[in-house]
Amino acid sequence: MRRLAPIAVALIAVFALGGAVAASAGQPKQPPAGAWKVSGGVGGFTLKKGKGGKVLLTNFHLRTPAYEACESKEATARVVGSYSLKTFTRGGYTAWGVGKNKGGDAVEQAGKVEFGGKVRDGGFYVIFDYENPRQAIGGSISFGDCRAEFAFATPK
Repeated sequence: MRRLAPIAVALIAVFALGGAVAASAGQPKQPPAGAWKVSGGVGGFTLKKGKGGKVLLTNFHLRTPAYEACESKEATARVVGSYSLKTFTRGGYTAWGVGKNKGGDAVEQAGKVEFGGKVRDGGFYVIFDYENPRQAIGGSISFGDCRAEFAFATPK
């Protein structure tokens, strides 16, 4: 019986270590901190390190199209505040993003949006590529019926 005790302890250690490795393997690398630019030069955002290793989205802004829902003018819509990135998992793939989690997809979450000198109720989201966190593959800012979107962003 005494010979089995060291084997049991070793097996418990292997299973515990294996579980920790498996848990960390599912977490993708975080997108890099710094300024990001949106394709087409229509906006950008900043990622910065927060407390506890969190990454925060700040200064998210996009140019709105000049149509009636956006007060018939092209201008910059900016999300007020900073928001922690979190993970979104669907179909075995995990990506970083900011937004409301709907079935593993990032969709707009409520937030304050500054447009034309006024702060309004609105929404926004940003999602990063699960294979390459140095690429954001979508995002939007909206208020009322006005919506500005992007399909690709990279660090400056």
